Amino acid sequence: MNKILIINMLGVAEVASIGIPALRYVKQQFPDAEVQVLSFAEGKRLFELAEPNCTVWGLENGQWPDDFFPALEAFLGLAEHIVGEGYKQIIQLDTAFLPCFLARFLKDAGEPVAQLFEYVGTGTVRWLQPPDPDRRIRQ
Repeated sequence: MNKILIINMLGVAEVASIGIPALRYVKQQFPDAEVQVLSFAEGKRLFELAEPNCTVWGLENGQWPDDFFPALEAFLGLAEHIVGEGYKQIIQLDTAFLPCFLARFLKDAGEPVAQLFEYVGTGTVRWLQPPDPDRRIRQ
């Protein structure tokens, strides 16, 4: 079975307006795939309420430290878990630095990441080109 991961770690407004519609769209497009979500704190609970049959995992409050280096360590731990899961596609929806860093790290490690945004510094993100259609999951 194909496994797809959606990363949406921003606040509940972004989860409600971007994450949940994206999850539903991906599930509709790939009905035979196992779609999982990586989210944060209340966003996790919102995903679980909206789509109770979907596996939602991630960080709780306090597991995403305010200090940069401990936060980086937490996100590298997530990367290790993600690589071990063997996802066929990883879809990164966030614009915050650490989720973008995580997606870039995974992509550089050879994981099949479709990243919509890239953090370019000082709170600025830029759109990336759409994912290569040859790397899409084939049904």
